[in-house]
Amino acid sequence: MYAEGKDRVKREKLNSPDKVKYYIYDTIKAILSDSKKPCGLAIWSAKVRH
Repeated sequence: MYAEGKDRVKREKLNSPDKVKYYIYDTIKAILSDSKKPCGLAIWSAKVRH
């Protein structure tokens, strides 16, 4: 899925395309770790759209 070591990347030194990619990765990882069901991401994305 993703390469290993994404947690060790210095995000403050990244430029736009990579900074956005890591921001999305971090957000999804946080949501999935907090959700108790696999549909947690779908529920979160529905809340964000409204």
